[in-house]
Amino acid sequence: MFDPLGLLKKENLALKLKTNLKERTFICQDLQTYTGDCARVARYALKDIANSDSIDIEISKDKDNSFHIFAYDLIETKPFSHTFNSILGVDSIGYNALDDFNTHTLYHRISYPNEKLELFKYICDTQTIPIHPSDIGYEQDGEGRWYMLIYRSNGRVKKFTANDQRRSWEYETQNQKRLLVELNETKKIDESYFHIYNGQKLDRRELKLVRR
Repeated sequence: MFDPLGLLKKENLALKLKTNLKERTFICQDLQTYTGDCARVARYALKDIANSDSIDIEISKDKDNSFHIFAYDLIETKPFSHTFNSILGVDSIGYNALDDFNTHTLYHRISYPNEKLELFKYICDTQTIPIHPSDIGYEQDGEGRWYMLIYRSNGRVKKFTANDQRRSWEYETQNQKRLLVELNETKKIDESYFHIYNGQKLDRRELKLVRR
């Protein structure tokens, strides 16, 4: 199994790293792997030894033997929603946890190799139509409806095990704050959930293995 940190092989090791400017020490509770974008990826489920908070770390190694490391902190789990699902994969989304869409952070989709895009026609709601729809990219069809053509990503599929296959979309702000949304595809729709994470890119020097 791909275990670049060696946390699975040596149970006496812990991982010390900085998240949100705070240094914390974690122990490994689980390790899963999948192949993404022609690179092996290790997904560590870690627990903070001080307060039992959890965090996930994904580490991949590309063909040039360079490591790419991201930490993901679960911020919300929400039942499947067709409305929420319909906006995932568009170029930009506004998101704040707990469905507070009055104030939100704007994220832009990160494009990955071999990620399929589909063209969708979005009809403007007559109740919320702006004064000058054409100024923000809307066009008018033969029936007088204002619409916008938008490319939407189908997301990436992460196959961890036969019983754990997730479809994921990833976004980023201008200051490189990430948002990861994952949907477990091995469950029925009425039993499935979206798992939403804050993401942070890490440098190898920010990770330190220590004995516990």
